[in-house]
Amino acid sequence: MIDNIKKAIYKDYNPEEKKWLFLSWFSKDRKLVVSQWLVFTDNVLSKNIDGLYEAYILPETKHIMYVVCDIVADIVDYSETPWEFLKLSPKEYWFIAIDKEDDLSGVILPNTLGVVDAKSALYDLKKKYGIHGQVELYAFRTKRLVIAK
Repeated sequence: MIDNIKKAIYKDYNPEEKKWLFLSWFSKDRKLVVSQWLVFTDNVLSKNIDGLYEAYILPETKHIMYVVCDIVADIVDYSETPWEFLKLSPKEYWFIAIDKEDDLSGVILPNTLGVVDAKSALYDLKKKYGIHGQVELYAFRTKRLVIAK
Protein backbone atom coordinates (compact mmCIF):
# COMPACT_ATOMS: atom_id res chain seq x y z
CA MET A 1 0.00 0.00 0.00
CA ILE A 2 2.89 2.39 0.66
CA ASP A 3 3.80 2.25 -3.04
CA ASN A 4 0.26 3.30 -4.01
CA ILE A 5 0.32 6.16 -1.52
CA LYS A 6 3.69 7.46 -2.72
CA LYS A 7 2.78 7.08 -6.40
CA ALA A 8 -0.42 9.11 -5.92
CA ILE A 9 1.25 11.87 -3.90
CA TYR A 10 4.47 12.11 -5.91
CA LYS A 11 2.48 12.51 -9.10
CA ASP A 12 1.85 16.14 -8.08
CA TYR A 13 4.39 16.79 -5.30
CA ASN A 14 8.14 16.55 -4.95
CA PRO A 15 9.11 14.02 -2.23
CA GLU A 16 11.72 16.52 -0.98
CA GLU A 17 9.16 19.32 -0.41
CA LYS A 18 8.11 20.34 3.07
CA LYS A 19 4.32 20.13 3.12
CA TRP A 20 1.68 19.92 5.81
CA LEU A 21 -0.02 16.56 5.53
CA PHE A 22 -3.21 14.96 6.85
CA LEU A 23 -3.77 11.21 6.45
CA SER A 24 -6.94 9.32 7.35
CA TRP A 25 -7.33 5.55 7.09
CA PHE A 26 -10.68 3.88 6.56
CA SER A 27 -11.84 0.30 7.01
CA LYS A 28 -13.69 -1.90 4.51
CA ASP A 29 -16.98 -0.73 6.02
CA ARG A 30 -15.88 2.91 5.53
CA LYS A 31 -15.29 3.67 9.19
CA LEU A 32 -12.40 5.86 10.23
CA VAL A 33 -9.60 3.72 11.68
CA VAL A 34 -7.19 6.55 12.50
CA SER A 35 -6.38 10.05 11.39
CA GLN A 36 -3.04 11.75 11.86
CA TRP A 37 -1.62 15.08 10.76
CA LEU A 38 1.77 16.69 10.50
CA VAL A 39 2.18 20.45 10.46
CA PHE A 40 5.21 22.61 11.18
CA THR A 41 7.50 19.72 10.42
CA ASP A 42 11.13 20.06 9.43
CA ASN A 43 10.98 16.75 7.58
CA VAL A 44 10.35 16.45 3.86
CA LEU A 45 7.21 14.84 2.46
CA SER A 46 8.85 11.44 1.84
CA LYS A 47 10.01 11.14 5.48
CA ASN A 48 6.61 12.18 6.79
CA ILE A 49 4.82 9.63 4.63
CA ASP A 50 7.22 6.85 5.66
CA GLY A 51 6.87 7.76 9.34
CA LEU A 52 3.07 7.90 9.30
CA TYR A 53 2.89 4.69 7.32
CA GLU A 54 5.16 2.74 9.67
CA ALA A 55 3.54 4.09 12.83
CA TYR A 56 -0.13 4.00 11.88
CA ILE A 57 -0.93 2.21 8.62
CA LEU A 58 1.40 -0.78 8.72
CA PRO A 59 0.05 -2.14 12.04
CA GLU A 60 -3.52 -1.82 10.70
CA THR A 61 -2.96 -2.86 7.07
CA LYS A 62 -5.36 -5.79 7.18
CA HIS A 63 -8.16 -3.49 8.42
CA ILE A 64 -7.56 -0.64 5.99
CA MET A 65 -9.36 -0.40 2.67
CA TYR A 66 -8.32 3.09 1.59
CA VAL A 67 -6.37 6.15 2.67
CA VAL A 68 -7.44 9.77 2.28
CA CYS A 69 -4.52 12.15 1.98
CA ASP A 70 -4.93 15.91 2.24
CA ILE A 71 -1.92 17.95 1.13
CA VAL A 72 -2.05 21.48 2.48
CA ALA A 73 -1.93 24.55 0.23
CA ASP A 74 -2.95 28.21 0.51
CA ILE A 75 -2.04 28.71 4.17
CA VAL A 76 -3.42 31.88 5.78
CA ASP A 77 -1.85 33.01 9.06
CA TYR A 78 -4.24 34.96 11.30
CA SER A 79 -1.41 37.01 12.80
CA GLU A 80 -0.43 38.33 9.37
CA THR A 81 -3.89 39.19 7.98
CA PRO A 82 -6.60 39.02 10.66
CA TRP A 83 -9.10 41.03 8.61
CA GLU A 84 -8.72 38.67 5.63
CA PHE A 85 -8.69 35.58 7.84
CA LEU A 86 -12.12 36.36 9.28
CA LYS A 87 -13.58 36.57 5.75
CA LEU A 88 -12.56 33.00 4.85
CA SER A 89 -15.32 30.53 4.06
CA PRO A 90 -15.60 27.44 6.29
CA LYS A 91 -17.01 25.66 3.25
CA GLU A 92 -13.58 25.88 1.57
CA TYR A 93 -11.05 26.19 4.38
CA TRP A 94 -9.78 24.04 7.22
CA PHE A 95 -9.10 25.94 10.46
CA ILE A 96 -6.41 25.00 12.94
CA ALA A 97 -5.61 26.43 16.37
CA ILE A 98 -2.46 25.74 18.35
CA ASP A 99 -2.33 26.64 22.05
CA LYS A 100 1.23 27.84 22.61
CA GLU A 101 1.05 27.45 26.40
CA ASP A 102 -0.46 23.98 26.87
CA ASP A 103 0.65 22.15 23.72
CA LEU A 104 -2.97 21.60 22.64
CA SER A 105 -4.20 21.84 19.09
CA GLY A 106 -7.29 21.17 17.06
CA VAL A 107 -8.63 21.29 13.55
CA ILE A 108 -12.03 22.01 12.01
CA LEU A 109 -12.62 20.55 8.56
CA PRO A 110 -14.49 22.32 5.74
CA ASN A 111 -18.27 21.99 5.81
CA THR A 112 -18.39 21.12 9.51
CA LEU A 113 -21.99 21.20 10.70
CA GLY A 114 -22.80 24.39 12.61
CA VAL A 115 -19.73 26.29 11.43
CA VAL A 116 -21.06 29.22 9.42
CA ASP A 117 -18.07 31.58 9.37
CA ALA A 118 -14.46 31.88 10.53
CA LYS A 119 -15.50 33.24 13.94
CA SER A 120 -17.69 30.20 14.67
CA ALA A 121 -14.85 27.91 13.50
CA LEU A 122 -12.50 29.53 16.01
CA TYR A 123 -15.11 29.36 18.77
CA ASP A 124 -15.70 25.65 18.08
CA LEU A 125 -11.96 24.93 18.03
CA LYS A 126 -11.46 26.52 21.44
CA LYS A 127 -14.50 24.82 22.93
CA LYS A 128 -13.98 21.33 21.47
CA TYR A 129 -10.25 21.07 22.20
CA GLY A 130 -10.01 23.13 25.41
CA ILE A 131 -7.73 25.64 23.75
CA HIS A 132 -7.14 28.91 25.60
CA GLY A 133 -4.47 31.52 26.20
CA GLN A 134 -1.99 32.45 23.49
CA VAL A 135 -3.11 30.77 20.28
CA GLU A 136 -1.71 30.51 16.77
CA LEU A 137 -4.47 30.40 14.14
CA TYR A 138 -4.22 29.19 10.57
CA ALA A 139 -6.61 28.41 7.74
CA PHE A 140 -5.82 26.49 4.60
CA ARG A 141 -7.19 24.57 1.67
CA THR A 142 -6.05 21.12 0.67
CA LYS A 143 -5.78 18.91 -2.33
CA ARG A 144 -7.44 15.58 -1.49
CA LEU A 145 -6.25 12.23 -2.78
CA VAL A 146 -8.09 8.95 -2.15
CA ILE A 147 -5.84 5.92 -2.41
CA ALA A 148 -7.35 2.42 -2.52
CA LYS A 149 -5.57 -0.64 -1.22
